[in-house]
Amino acid sequence: MKDHWDTYRDLTKVHADKYCKENNINLSNTLVVDSDPRKVQLCLANSITSEEYCKQDVIGQERLFKGETKVLDDAWQEKHMSQLADFIIGLLDRADNVPDYL
Repeated sequence: MKDHWDTYRDLTKVHADKYCKENNINLSNTLVVDSDPRKVQLCLANSITSEEYCKQDVIGQERLFKGETKVLDDAWQEKHMSQLADFIIGLLDRADNVPDYL
């Protein structure tokens, strides 16, 4: 990984935290959402990945400079985030165990 913040998602470190221990936060009730599949390699059973986009994508400059015509506009963002939220809400409504649901 190229930057200090660019790391694998390690749930053992998260769940070792005092807050997680005190609030019974564990593998059965943890969902990781990331746009980079390589970062969730350590917690695949608890992870979903979404399409990556960044500030430049949102304003369209980076894609346009690359010659692409797809610009991630407000309508795309709203649809993308709405679908992601619907999935997560469905998980909350139906699942007793995150890995079993996924």
